Amino acid sequence: MDEKMRIMVVDDELIIRESLFRYFRKYGHEIETASSGVEALDKLKRNPFHVLFVDIKMPGMDGMELLEKVKDEYPETMVVIITAYGSIESAAKAMRIGASDYLLKPFKPDQLSLTIERISHQRRLISEYNIQKAMMQQEKLASIGRLSAGVAHELNNPLTTILTSAMLIQEEFCPDQSVCMELQIVIGEALRCRKIVRSLLDFARQTEPAKEMCNINDIIGECLVLTQKQAAFSDVNIARNLSEGMPLISADKGQIKQTLINLILNAVEATDSGGKVTISTTTFSKRFFSWYEDKLSPLDDAVEIRVSDTGKGIDPDELDKVFDPFFTTKESGTGLGLAITHGIIVQHGGGIDVKSKKGHGTTFIIRLPVDRGNEDDRQ
Repeated sequence: MDEKMRIMVVDDELIIRESLFRYFRKYGHEIETASSGVEALDKLKRNPFHVLFVDIKMPGMDGMELLEKVKDEYPETMVVIITAYGSIESAAKAMRIGASDYLLKPFKPDQLSLTIERISHQRRLISEYNIQKAMMQQEKLASIGRLSAGVAHELNNPLTTILTSAMLIQEEFCPDQSVCMELQIVIGEALRCRKIVRSLLDFARQTEPAKEMCNINDIIGECLVLTQKQAAFSDVNIARNLSEGMPLISADKGQIKQTLINLILNAVEATDSGGKVTISTTTFSKRFFSWYEDKLSPLDDAVEIRVSDTGKGIDPDELDKVFDPFFTTKESGTGLGLAITHGIIVQHGGGIDVKSKKGHGTTFIIRLPVDRGNEDDRQ
């Protein structure tokens, strides 16, 4: 048991909770207990856990129901089902829902040790997989960026010629003539193409961030001033939940504003009239939660920004594609906004992830590293 984990034991029997508490604490794990599923979910909201040991038979919310809720809301948290009433059917059901292991009561210390070793092995595999996946994504984005830059430069000159020529020809006709209206369509489409070309150049441009010490809450405040009117026009309420006493970050203020405005406006567009978009900030420490469990960057300490909406959510089949260049679900979108956002955050040494459930909204999570030389500075 070399890896130390945050473990929660969920069982309505006091003797089980106390015995597992003593056993795991003996090996240096950070351990908490809960006597019910409701209590366990409340603790999960306040603190992340690596693994839960959950009894199947509990009054109120049973272990299977708790397992479903945990895997739905906290998919990175592993769950081990423990029961005195084991059966092939219950074991199979637990594994289908997403349990990582299954233990029969009474269990011996060596069984617990083997279970923890298996959990630790699974976590290492997840870590390696996500690191490789992140590297492949970066290589793909770099290749597409080089191609995009070349295409954009080649398109710029003919687009300028089309636009200028259409405007000059239009001046020779009366505004109410049909040919003038047709030319206006040409001009409009040329301008749309030019916007796409600019987006391509923004995506391809690998400019180094001009970093300075920043107050992330102040940046968010400026972003909300710029997006509030559009939200009000769409009858969407923007709420803020900004933590106090957060560490400063070293960042390019303009680039971070660009990413946050893009995420906020996307959230507003995805939210129906009367809905809500929430921007929240908090601190994050690797000391309490391993980075790879939710695919974000390997930061020891970071500020975390969440942009959540109450919109229709993202289809599960599309969730892994949202940061890919040219992928969009909008009729008039270029599919480059989130790709550019992803690139900016990565250039800042941070990570960005998305969590969504169809029909229940979407949350984008950004983590940016705390400046080590200014750890004592607080916002």
